[in-house]
Amino acid sequence: MRATLTLFILGLTMPLFFLSCKVDKESTVDNVAPTTFLSIDTIVLEGPNRLLTRVKLNWSGTDRDGYVVGYRVAWDQDFQKCKDKLAVAGILTRTDSTFLLSFLNADGSDTADIHFMVQALDNKGLFDPNPKHVRIPVKNSPPIITIKEDGLPSSDTIYSVYSFPYTFSDPDGTDDLDVVQIKINDGAWTTLPKNINFISLVAADPNSPTGETSALIYPGENLANQNQEPAPLANVAVPGLKLNSLNRIYLKVKDLAGATGIDSTKEEFFFKAKTADLLIIDAFNGEGAFIGDSMYYHMIGNVTTYDRIDFIGNGGKNRPKFWGPTLYLLCKQYKKVFWYSDIYSTIVGEVPLLLTYAVPAFSQYLRFNGKILMSVTFPDAPTQISNTDPIFSLVPIDSISSFSRDVRLRRDSIIEPKVEGFPRLKTTGFLITGVDLFYTKAGVDTLYYVPKKNLTNLYPGPGLPIALRTKNPFNNKSNLVFFGMELTYLSGDRQALQTLFSKVLNEEFNW
Repeated sequence: MRATLTLFILGLTMPLFFLSCKVDKESTVDNVAPTTFLSIDTIVLEGPNRLLTRVKLNWSGTDRDGYVVGYRVAWDQDFQKCKDKLAVAGILTRTDSTFLLSFLNADGSDTADIHFMVQALDNKGLFDPNPKHVRIPVKNSPPIITIKEDGLPSSDTIYSVYSFPYTFSDPDGTDDLDVVQIKINDGAWTTLPKNINFISLVAADPNSPTGETSALIYPGENLANQNQEPAPLANVAVPGLKLNSLNRIYLKVKDLAGATGIDSTKEEFFFKAKTADLLIIDAFNGEGAFIGDSMYYHMIGNVTTYDRIDFIGNGGKNRPKFWGPTLYLLCKQYKKVFWYSDIYSTIVGEVPLLLTYAVPAFSQYLRFNGKILMSVTFPDAPTQISNTDPIFSLVPIDSISSFSRDVRLRRDSIIEPKVEGFPRLKTTGFLITGVDLFYTKAGVDTLYYVPKKNLTNLYPGPGLPIALRTKNPFNNKSNLVFFGMELTYLSGDRQALQTLFSKVLNEEFNW
């Protein structure tokens, strides 16, 4: 029997004839391999005019009897090696990617020709037998590292801690960076993590008898805000640091092609050695020679040894550029600190007390077993600091009496202690101003209290504390003794004041 059927294909009419006969064997059709396409067939660049090693490429594929399910890609400086890599490469489903075509030439040259191949795979497991290939002329760009000058200390003398930021980059992309390293003087290069750009160097042995030691590295600028006690980088020590001598810091960055960038501090810095367990910090901004500079050092020198740093003199060059890490790490090297300060600035808009800057570092220091003796003069009303100032998170006072500006402490007054074992103190033979009377926080010990009879009639309020003590909550031992006035005003009996220093520094803080 014969039948005729008409089929429309692409607008054409064609007769098809079917014979009424039995098919003995099922016909088969061979799978056709896919075809691969690269967006770029040729890159016409020669000599120094080449691409960066970071290259983005696009590809695609078609299959006449199915569909493309993935691709293999490979690259190498050697054509045959590139083909060998392609044969074992994993399957990608994406059709574009950014490649870092890194290379390392034995002769140290910064140019190379990279062979890139891509091969499509169809849904029946057949690869394109003619993968697409392109030769990519690339030129490696050297990386750059820079020590930020605005972060370097103003002084040429470093008190055991050196904090600074730095930046590094690579025109070929950060993925091309291999290693960041640091060196001190002629010491060996030491590798740093690539995810930091601010470090503080601290002498591993700050009172080394030979004057030579290595430097520990504390990463990050926010050491004073960490929940745990800040620690240096594990298993990292930079050799070559010289105490009581000049030092220069070097940084180096190297990329995967072996190109390097180097920077160093423009000046050499004198690292002072640590000589005692007590650090005295002078933040007193009073005009002329401050009597406490000699009085304090003489009295304290009679009862203990100390190191001293001046935050005011020489234009404030010893003041930390980065208070959080630098001051904290400086104090961390000492068991106890004596801070004395007055009003730093009366200009509207400026921070009136340097203590405001020091609060985070001191709070962290106290939290991890530090001890501080503090003598502070606050501004009088109407320029008193706000109760929101960070200082109130550190010192044990709730607020300052609004009548502090009217306080006059009578000459030759006896100031009785409120805690047994502390000496009776005596004011000088002058009428004393600059005394801050305040209201205390709960749970704080009052060490000294000024009764109403010792104050002139200008002050209408009651007697109030002038010295307080707090204790470490973990061991109930004294960690902060705070005087809201200059201790020199209580030097009418110098031996008694010296006894106070000994009581605090050698007894209260002896833990």
